Amino acid sequence: LLWKNGGLLLGIICSLYVVLHSARPQNQNLSLAIVPIIILLGLIFSRFLPLIEDKIFIKEMTNVNMGGWQMYLGVTLFGAFAIFTIMWNFWLKNTAPNNPRLLGFASGALSALLAAFAYSFHCNMDGIFYYLICYWIPIFAIAILGFFMGNKLRW
Repeated sequence: LLWKNGGLLLGIICSLYVVLHSARPQNQNLSLAIVPIIILLGLIFSRFLPLIEDKIFIKEMTNVNMGGWQMYLGVTLFGAFAIFTIMWNFWLKNTAPNNPRLLGFASGALSALLAAFAYSFHCNMDGIFYYLICYWIPIFAIAILGFFMGNKLRW
């Protein structure tokens, strides 16, 4: 619960910080956004370390239990699209960013992270490779979609 949900919460904090600071032209100091990312990478590394020490890293990587991935993917993608659509229609289209692609990327990531965070309380799969594959790949996919949607945020 702590590292899986905590990692997603750190992602939410980071993407929310970037969204809030890049939505207006006067707010462009994004240097603090690196802190949650470093902590998140430390959490992921802390999950890899016991696998490396016990010499089961390759075994764990090649035998990932992917149970329930269809449900997770459906719920997270639907939730992310719903959150992104609401954010877009009620807030993002009224912003004036200097870097609209960055704002689109961060808002896409924020949408997916919120949906993933909500679902993570239901999900009982706690393997690090499941977490990276089933959680972070869809999050980055929605963030990349947001990156391309960011072109429409010009002011």
